[in-house]
Amino acid sequence: MLLLGGMLAASGTPSRTFPAHAAFEALEHATFPGGYAYTCIRVDDRDPSPALLKRVQRNVPGAVPASACTAASVPVTYRLTGEHAVLISTSHFHRTEADRAEANLDIHAGPMAGNGYTVYFRLVAGRWQWVGTKMRWAS
Repeated sequence: MLLLGGMLAASGTPSRTFPAHAAFEALEHATFPGGYAYTCIRVDDRDPSPALLKRVQRNVPGAVPASACTAASVPVTYRLTGEHAVLISTSHFHRTEADRAEANLDIHAGPMAGNGYTVYFRLVAGRWQWVGTKMRWAS
């Protein structure tokens, strides 16, 4: 299981900042293949904040910012050791209704080793809570 982080966009418009608590909720419910020493994390096409990364590392000791990985290459590797890694990305957080939102969650480990999800949220007492996940693609 995994986690992530960033603010909020107008209805239907993807946000350039992903609410930290929503990212954490999304990734807490995400599953991905185990066996990787490192988990590279990207939020809205950039590294997570130091605070969010620290929060993720409580549950995922090998969590590192995506910039520490060779995410453009196949398979994904951790730059310092060359070990295989998995890349978890969140993006396109946007409201679909006043109290509902969705975002993308993508997991890549290498060729034919990844999947993508749409994650659904509901606004409860001022915080976005995970309500479901639907697979968009798999390889």
